[in-house]
Amino acid sequence: MFQSIIFTSLFFACTQKTQSQTAEPSAEDNSPQDDSGSFDDSGTEVDSGTEVGLSLTEGNWSLANSEVVSDPCNVGNWNSNLTETVPSDVEISNSSTERFFLDDGSECIISGDEFSCDTQYLEQETWGATIELSNTMRGIIVDEENIDVLFFVELIDCTNSLIICGGMEAVLDLPCPIELETSGQKN
Repeated sequence: MFQSIIFTSLFFACTQKTQSQTAEPSAEDNSPQDDSGSFDDSGTEVDSGTEVGLSLTEGNWSLANSEVVSDPCNVGNWNSNLTETVPSDVEISNSSTERFFLDDGSECIISGDEFSCDTQYLEQETWGATIELSNTMRGIIVDEENIDVLFFVELIDCTNSLIICGGMEAVLDLPCPIELETSGQKN
């Protein structure tokens, strides 16, 4: 029963997010840095692979290949399908090089090739109990039609039901953070 409460709550909480890893030059790399771009033998500028000012293509996006990154409360012990709580798709609208919006109205700010969306605070009513959740989505823009996403979902509190909340708090230390990662592609 507690498994159903937790996973029903996670299902309604997930929207998206990610974090990036940027390689930094090592201290041993003494080569001069040229910020003017790269050129081939004929003098034509060559694309370095790093695009600045990307905006995402608007429309329906599929989310796939979800994996659990962190589950310190061991919610996955009750359900091996934690990754099924990640939505299978999301709508992106009003996209620019500075921001975009998700279908639930959340604003996502773009900085370079990274984005971070508004934290959503949700209350899920389950069997008379109110479960408070937060969800934040972050990510990396791979290109205009591909993103890597990390969802930070946190079970914050349970109220209004001594039995349900007592049982939940007996097996979970609240707040309980869960991180899920996925990739998104424009349909």
